[in-house]
Amino acid sequence: MKKTIINGLIIALSTSMLASCGGGSNTSSQTIAFADGEACAAAWVSTTVYATAGTKVSRSGRNYTNAFWTQNQDPLTNSGGAGSGQPWVPGFTCGTTPTPTPTPTPTPTPTPTPTPTPTPTPTPTPTPTPTGTYGATVGTTSVQFFVNNAAWADVHYTVNGGTQNNLRMTVSGTNNTYTLSGLKSGDVVRYFFTIAQGTGAIDTAWVQFTVGSGTPTPTPTPTPTPAPTPTPTPTPTPTPAGWILGWSDEFNGTTLDTTKWSYEVNGTGGGNNELQYYTSRPENVSVSGGNLIITARKETYTGPDGTRNYTSGRINTLGKASWTYGRMESRIKVPLGQGIWPAFWMLGSNLNSVGWPKCGEIDNMEHINNALVNVGTIHWADVNGNHVQYGNPSGNLDYSQYHIYAVEWDNASIRWYVDGNLYNTANILNNINNTGAFQNPFFLIYNMAVGGAYPGNPDASTVFPQQLLVDYVRVYHK
Repeated sequence: MKKTIINGLIIALSTSMLASCGGGSNTSSQTIAFADGEACAAAWVSTTVYATAGTKVSRSGRNYTNAFWTQNQDPLTNSGGAGSGQPWVPGFTCGTTPTPTPTPTPTPTPTPTPTPTPTPTPTPTPTPTPTGTYGATVGTTSVQFFVNNAAWADVHYTVNGGTQNNLRMTVSGTNNTYTLSGLKSGDVVRYFFTIAQGTGAIDTAWVQFTVGSGTPTPTPTPTPTPAPTPTPTPTPTPTPAGWILGWSDEFNGTTLDTTKWSYEVNGTGGGNNELQYYTSRPENVSVSGGNLIITARKETYTGPDGTRNYTSGRINTLGKASWTYGRMESRIKVPLGQGIWPAFWMLGSNLNSVGWPKCGEIDNMEHINNALVNVGTIHWADVNGNHVQYGNPSGNLDYSQYHIYAVEWDNASIRWYVDGNLYNTANILNNINNTGAFQNPFFLIYNMAVGGAYPGNPDASTVFPQQLLVDYVRVYHK
């Protein structure tokens, strides 16, 4: 998911698209702006910030208009210069308004989805307590951590306030142990456990002790991981007019349905310098309380791709289900936090043969950090194989609530909705702007990235763990 992001709005044009607008040599470097009706005498000045929407310049014999606000990027190459703003839109005639690319296809007003009847907020479910015994046996130079009656357990510990270590304990039957050696009298050890329970896991409170001082005592402020509150069963969402339900996952079980989904396990950074290691552990991907739960955690984790300081989850339907056209709809509760990047999206099923971006990408819903909006975007390759993208943000949303995100896709256009409100349309008719990738099958993906080029990295304000909750996903066809 390569991004060109400006204040939450995504619009980018490739160099080749600009180059296709004509030829000629560079003109003078004088006047920087003029009003509609005046002669096209203004020229691009590389050291000038063009500060008003609608500014028009000539560059190498071609005319460009500043799309929205301050910008001093070279319109021919879309590079260089400081400042912020949108790319230059090519192809205006003096006295007229430029048309952005791609041209949206007008669509009929959608039939509004009836508002579900509100249901009372249930009483929060208390955080469960591990059923077995757990703790630490402290010696003079070592400590043995133990968790009994659990299928697996992890221990997380620090010594004298140093780096937190996160390790899977050695299991024998249902008893789990780990021995920490090399301690000395006066060392301060803090620890907690992640303990398997049912199909998920829970975290215990932090405990602290000093080697040589006797029995460990709990720290005054325990920090257990809260169990997600089960989602109240909403009034069934009616099938949108004109659509037929063809495939769905309501996430009403206790484990991920692997006949529909595959786990992605890697620590390669997702092509965006992301910080997480995606795992298939229940600590990162689980199904409980009527939700798919993807959990991002701050922990040191080592796998075949190396060591990462965060873990999370990513699942997809590649090889199990794919679609060309349809309505892809999901009810989702999105977490907030600097460096947190949840997404519900799709990639072309020919990804492994043609690569990205030639396979195409449809971002049904992306959200970053503490933004008040989500973004709907498409990515593809132009005729020269260069990455191109087009997208727009939704209106402001209350992210303490679930929202219904949907994409309606046919051979002419792709349309984005949130809670039944249309907020973005992309024209893909007749391979306009080389958008033929969107006439092929695509598969679904859910993930939550941590950090990377798009959102930036977590900071001191970011709280972990973070959870992306998915009530359902439904795919309709005509």
